[in-house]
Amino acid sequence: MDIRIGKLEDRQYDTKPIWEQALVAIAETNTVMLAGFDEFRRQLESINARLNSIEIRFDSLETRFDSMETRFDSMKTRFDSMETRFDSMETKFDSMEVQSGSWVQYPPHELGKWFTRGGA
Repeated sequence: MDIRIGKLEDRQYDTKPIWEQALVAIAETNTVMLAGFDEFRRQLESINARLNSIEIRFDSLETRFDSMETRFDSMKTRFDSMETRFDSMETKFDSMEVQSGSWVQYPPHELGKWFTRGGA
């Protein structure tokens, strides 16, 4: 039995340098990985800052577009009102035309005849 234990101890000493090297390699890998994660984290923070800046700009543009839309709606309302007034004026002029028979009448002593919309 002592011989078997001795052989196991000999094997343990044979693999000890391999395990020590493996542990050193694992520690080095961990150091490199942590440094890589730190760099990745810094890059993500930079990207997030840029995205936040872009989001603020888009919010500003959206506010401007909303303001423009409000102004255009106001202009449309004004133009609709003007169109209604013009239609009313046209109706009044048409009514005047029917009553008088012409758009413009010139007195005979100025032109010697009456002009109608259709000509002389």
